[in-house]
Amino acid sequence: LENYQDYSICYGKIKEKFFRRILMERDQVIAELQERYTNKKLIPFIGAGLSVPFNLPKWDDLVTNMMTLVPEKIRPAIESDLEIGEYQIAVDDIKRFARCSEQTIQEIIADLYDVEYVKDKDRPDSNYLDLLRGNFGVYLTTNYDRILEWYLPEAKSFSCLQEYTSNTHRLFSDSKNKNIFHVHGSVNNPSTIVISSESYNSL
Repeated sequence: LENYQDYSICYGKIKEKFFRRILMERDQVIAELQERYTNKKLIPFIGAGLSVPFNLPKWDDLVTNMMTLVPEKIRPAIESDLEIGEYQIAVDDIKRFARCSEQTIQEIIADLYDVEYVKDKDRPDSNYLDLLRGNFGVYLTTNYDRILEWYLPEAKSFSCLQEYTSNTHRLFSDSKNKNIFHVHGSVNNPSTIVISSESYNSL
């Protein structure tokens, strides 16, 4: 019992020290973020969640839509991939069993995400307006859609990282212009869309 109590006390001290360090590191990270935000040194990284209010397909919806390309007897295997969150494998399987090209899949995705422009007054509530308040110079997004461009019509938009060929120092030191980079491609140029293992490896 005495040894157990010693162990319990020791474990409690280690646990307390660990969480104190975690809280300290968290406070340091928050302080650094606040400083970078004040000095306009942050780059927002935007994912699919921001476009959910606009009813764009989520990953599982996207793959389910593409399953119509493959024979019906193959679909249960792809559904199994979706159930365990293996979206990349599901896409590769669709591409292989449908015997379709990368271009075909890219064009299907472009059609799904190329939504019609919505005027300011008709747009759903979203966090895009919060982004505008930050007045950032560079925006990175993995989204295929161009909704971010609706909110930042003055920004230069690049369908992929390779489209920007100038000096990166110039890009990050430019306080006058705004730039949007579609890391995984854009509906504006379907050939830039990254979806399969082949296109990810190329990226």
